[in-house]
Amino acid sequence: QQIGLFEDEFSSPSRIAEHLPKLFGPYIEAGLKAQERQEKLRAKFLNDMNEVSKLLGYKKYRRKSAEYKKRLQDFNKVMLAGDLDQCVYTDEELREQGLDENTIKAYHKMRSILDEAWEMVNRTKEQLKFKTEIYKNEAVAEADIAVKKKDNPFIEVYKKSVNDKGELVYTTKEPKVFKVNNITVTGDELKNLKANKNVYITSEKHISGSNPSDLTYSVSYYQKNNGLGKIKGYIPHVFHEWQIMEADKEGIKDMMRRSTARRKLFDKEKTEE
Repeated sequence: QQIGLFEDEFSSPSRIAEHLPKLFGPYIEAGLKAQERQEKLRAKFLNDMNEVSKLLGYKKYRRKSAEYKKRLQDFNKVMLAGDLDQCVYTDEELREQGLDENTIKAYHKMRSILDEAWEMVNRTKEQLKFKTEIYKNEAVAEADIAVKKKDNPFIEVYKKSVNDKGELVYTTKEPKVFKVNNITVTGDELKNLKANKNVYITSEKHISGSNPSDLTYSVSYYQKNNGLGKIKGYIPHVFHEWQIMEADKEGIKDMMRRSTARRKLFDKEKTEE
């Protein structure tokens, strides 16, 4: 939108921040930090992926050798197989499948890259915070953590160490939680809450009912954000509009109707029938 004489002065968020630093400055600073972190992560993962390629025998500006193509084929095959079987293979299992030592190293390197990426996304989803504090001794540290757990029962000690000064250093892992007070639930709902690892019940009181079908309770609890599920051996993959599933013939036809590509295939099949 044209804003006349003021257009040049307000042509970008950074220019606005110059005029209203207290109002917009913190947002601009946060954006710049996010961009800087993004670029550092991009460079890190690019270097890690390049290391995988080098292990497989890739050489920049040179023709792809037969050895590299063979290793890449074996590498892709075992990565997909691990995804389908939901497992991470050992060195011995990989050797039994005919992989050489460099391809085995590339496989483990790629699995560590995927695990690291998963951990980062999982932390974001759980909104985890890591806090480091220094204590005089272990008793004081444990007492302080016990007090903090009253407001966040999911706090965990992530790391304990001793610094150069001989001080005890505790790093805690704290997921974001929200509290639910005095909610009325049925007996089955209470059972589900108790089975949920992301829920910590602080109180429960029977309200009414004597039979399992009509029991009601008043419950208060803390709940943390769900993390990502983790499938062993998983690799990111995109099937676009296709899905892989086990189904009978009629089921497959129903699935094909859900996209243009499937509809075309279904119509062709129907015409042939």
